[in-house]
Amino acid sequence: AVDALSHLLEGLYSNKRAPLIYPLIFQGIRLILDNLKPALSDPTDRAAREALSRASLYGGVAISHTSTTLQHSIGYPLTSVYGIPHGLANGIVLRQVMDLYYPAVKTELNSLFDHLKTSRDGFYDWLDSLGLQAGIKVPEEFIAAKTAEILASRNMANNPLEVKAEDIASILRGLS
Repeated sequence: AVDALSHLLEGLYSNKRAPLIYPLIFQGIRLILDNLKPALSDPTDRAAREALSRASLYGGVAISHTSTTLQHSIGYPLTSVYGIPHGLANGIVLRQVMDLYYPAVKTELNSLFDHLKTSRDGFYDWLDSLGLQAGIKVPEEFIAAKTAEILASRNMANNPLEVKAEDIASILRGLS
């Protein structure tokens, strides 16, 4: 569900974003916000799990149109080096990526928050309540080695603004 949330948000972030799919993105994010905690507290809650499956489908539709961005580019080495599950690797940088992109996609994100009847801070509060943590301290050697790899990844062409090495290093340092 957190990976699906990443896909949906990246549908708004990507420079390939298409307003035609915003209703699908907004609905997918609404489904995750409404159903992730119920599904986590009761894994037998079929309605919540079905809603999360639908949100995942919407996320797949979104990235098939827009592809992914920095969020996934950072998540991949966290998974391959540290064994952090893919969705969690994306989730632990979600807030930092949103903060970085906010000036470039402010209109889209504010429309999302209006649809969700929340604010950016309210969304962050919900995200923080999930307790997403990887339990790692990212060493400077990893940051130095992986920043160039992240910058060179194909997903970086889809960012809504220019991402610099310092931006990536700052996000990775924020994990510790």
